[in-house]
Amino acid sequence: MFYIYSGYSTWDQNKVVTYNDREEYSNQSQLYFYSYNQDNHSLIPVYLGTRVNLHTNDLFTSFLDFEIGYSYLSYYSYENVIETDPESGDILSYYVNSDTGEKVKKIYLE
Repeated sequence: MFYIYSGYSTWDQNKVVTYNDREEYSNQSQLYFYSYNQDNHSLIPVYLGTRVNLHTNDLFTSFLDFEIGYSYLSYYSYENVIETDPESGDILSYYVNSDTGEKVKKIYLE
């Protein structure tokens, strides 16, 4: 038996959480800061494969399975900016610097 599989997936943001765990900043009211570092993800996989049944009986089936694939992933990657109060050291904000957006393209062979 031969088969081919292909698909298309998209999703938006890869969310990140920063936790302020420094003891010297323990008086800060907000300890968790939410942002994202990637968005506009797109994934296109293409797989080819074959399966050969070696033996079948009432209890089990034994087979050999072989698959080879290619996946193309693209997204935009961003840097996050942490603004702190110079006097107290408290984190004031944690946000995405949209000017640092960089298109990333990756190819995976499996």
